[in-house]
Amino acid sequence: MRQRFPLVMIIFLLIFMAGCAIGDSLIKTSPIITDTLTDYREAISEGGLLVHYIDVGQGDATLIQLFTGENILIDAGEVDKGLVVQEYLLAQGVEKIDYLIVTHPHSDHIGGLPVIIDNFAIGQIYMPKVVHNTTTYENLLLSIKNKGLKVTAAKAGIRLPTSEAFAISFLAPNADKYESLNNYSIVTKLEYQEHVFLFTGDAEPISGREIINNNYDIRAQVLDIAHHGSTNSLSSKEFLQRVNPDIAVISVGSDNSYNHPHAEILEILQEMGVNILRTDQDGNIIIVSDGEKFTINKNIVLNNDKTFTAKYIGNKNSKVFHLPTCGSLPSEKNRIYFTSRDEALANGYKPCGQCQP
Repeated sequence: MRQRFPLVMIIFLLIFMAGCAIGDSLIKTSPIITDTLTDYREAISEGGLLVHYIDVGQGDATLIQLFTGENILIDAGEVDKGLVVQEYLLAQGVEKIDYLIVTHPHSDHIGGLPVIIDNFAIGQIYMPKVVHNTTTYENLLLSIKNKGLKVTAAKAGIRLPTSEAFAISFLAPNADKYESLNNYSIVTKLEYQEHVFLFTGDAEPISGREIINNNYDIRAQVLDIAHHGSTNSLSSKEFLQRVNPDIAVISVGSDNSYNHPHAEILEILQEMGVNILRTDQDGNIIIVSDGEKFTINKNIVLNNDKTFTAKYIGNKNSKVFHLPTCGSLPSEKNRIYFTSRDEALANGYKPCGQCQP
């Protein structure tokens, strides 16, 4: 561990560069319409956007598709969810991630990103300027470096250079130093006509207080609930009331050991009459916006003619990886999938002595 930190710092310094700033605008409220669509990209062929809350269990991964053809990805779940996110993106016709937002360095947000970076064209990357001394974080930085990509340091005030039809800006982080990695989380505001979405990562109360104290306009119809619905997040009663969402989306794993989402958060949202969506109950969630009304689609099952087979399968318990044809494969719940031998080795897995991958 002592040797890894200097390497992580060197890679970190090599790939980071600076960003620029901007302000916000007012919003209006609008009705919610629930329906089911079959061709999601067709739904925004003449205008609008799709927000996909991808079910990655106890983690976060969100794909935003604009009618202009631009794709934005926020996080990609744990290491073993990289292939899940890759398959989902392929199913949505994604070939390039124009803007990759890495909210903060925890594994349940960044673990799957090396698979995405290695297998898709990547435009601009935004990350908070903080180092985390883990193999997962090092693997992310190596994927970025090996592809010759640069990172813009994310901070409040930065605006993404998307089509003028959209305004996508960062409301956090607002400080240079925090004790908790969660408070480095990028909080993203997406505006399109009368609709506003907020994406909050794992931001904690300190970040929420900074956003409120800076008088940012945080009113939004759709709110991604921070930190999987934890009370240790910016989702205080005051923050939630200021946002005053119509829809709240919680990305969370079923029967997780943290008891997320916490009852206190659900109670506040229910008292406010918010429509609550959860990936542990509703699976993959797609919200379609045409700028005036929403269409909510739940339990989306992939119909992907570009599906692929993992080249290597690891055992989470033994840290051994196998060929898919090996007779000693672990049970499904103990599996982790890798697209290359190097990826398996980089994550600390050893080759099986039986199938010799």
